[in-house]
Amino acid sequence: MPPALLPYQVALTAPAFVPRAADVQNAAAFLQRAGAVCTLGASCFLPRRFSRADDQVRAAELTRFLCCGAYDIVLCCRGGYGAARLLPYLDKALLQRARAVLCGYSDITALHAFLFSACGGCGVHGLMAATDFAAVPPPEALSAFVDCFAKPEVRLPLQAVYAAQGVRIGRLLGGNLSVFTSLCGTRFFPDLSGAILLLEEVGEPEYRLDRMLTQLWHCGVFEAAQAVIFGNLSLARQEDEIKFLRRFFDGTRSAVYICPLIGHIKENRSIPLGMPASIAAGRLTVRSGFAALCR
Repeated sequence: MPPALLPYQVALTAPAFVPRAADVQNAAAFLQRAGAVCTLGASCFLPRRFSRADDQVRAAELTRFLCCGAYDIVLCCRGGYGAARLLPYLDKALLQRARAVLCGYSDITALHAFLFSACGGCGVHGLMAATDFAAVPPPEALSAFVDCFAKPEVRLPLQAVYAAQGVRIGRLLGGNLSVFTSLCGTRFFPDLSGAILLLEEVGEPEYRLDRMLTQLWHCGVFEAAQAVIFGNLSLARQEDEIKFLRRFFDGTRSAVYICPLIGHIKENRSIPLGMPASIAAGRLTVRSGFAALCR
């Protein structure tokens, strides 16, 4: 592995569930072999009490890592639960001056939504420390993660469920379906007008997927968005996911696509969130402006 693959200052933090200590240490070792200089936050090792005092400690660490100017990447350790509890304690004024890029998916969707809705901030929906870097990630997944910081744009193939005419353009927002839906009706839910919405899920049967999508539909989310891209939904077969989405969106005007490379899978492709994106000719292209931030 080239030693300068990830030549960044990286802070590891755990805003959701606490990871296994061995996974954190293994992830830091891997990242350092790839050229990163790692700082391990105290949240990576503190037990979870899910108290307001505990939430405030994790929120303060996250804010410090994002805003102090010492780090290029703030890499979340894992998902699970707990990130949404931090939202009332995040300082909008400070985070508008954030210098580092927040990386994570799953429960970290709540933090990505907050950063965009409150501050216009961007991040990376992608690999996490304990979840993905504790062991060597698949080459394609690692390459996609690196591309988010090293290249001006990221591209992924799409398969149309209900194709749009022409080009669809908007900022790419979203993440995990359960977490994103849980923010509906709160002050932390982002404005999706003209956005390209990305949704992925794991471990939910079709009726629960339908229930969450119905809530988003009733909230006008799909009417506001330019298009909807579904990552991996973890149904038995990709054909099942296409059939499910065809049924749900039948009779609507929504442009719907799938990209099974995104989600709770080992080959998870990292992709920038909050950045300008376009859909054309069966491809999603997302601008990545992080190279200027990452020294």
